[in-house]
Amino acid sequence: LMIGTMLNGLMYIPYMLQLAYGWTRFAMVVNSISVTILIPVLYLSTNSFGVIGAAWTWLLLNIGYVLIALPFMHRRLLCGELKNWYQRDVLPALFLVSVVMGFGHLIAPIPTIDEPLISVMVLVLAALIALGVAGVATPVGREMAIKLKKHFWGGEVRC
Repeated sequence: LMIGTMLNGLMYIPYMLQLAYGWTRFAMVVNSISVTILIPVLYLSTNSFGVIGAAWTWLLLNIGYVLIALPFMHRRLLCGELKNWYQRDVLPALFLVSVVMGFGHLIAPIPTIDEPLISVMVLVLAALIALGVAGVATPVGREMAIKLKKHFWGGEVRC
């Protein structure tokens, strides 16, 4: 569910680009095809595997959006930028966040009913670190971090 939701979140900006451009038909076609496929797959997977089947269906749906719909969109909008988007903006942040969250998972204590607060605190701390790492993993994030550093610790800030 988390990976599927992450992939769905990656599609938010491209979807907003489509709407800003006025290309709503593409989203309608993609979502119509997705629903046509999703309903029977969801029915079969949940009958066979329960909630795990539903989670896998969500993941596969969002993999389809990122690997199929996104390249089609980039044929019309931001031509030639798909590779840059993956290489500069998505993959570095994805890798670093995966490392941080994997490390957080390794050091997090097993949740217990007696002391759930410790597990929640480790999760929140790992998520905040992951957010910071993801931010500086992208060119825009690094630029913003440099501006913030200069603003708070001296130096000239250019807008």
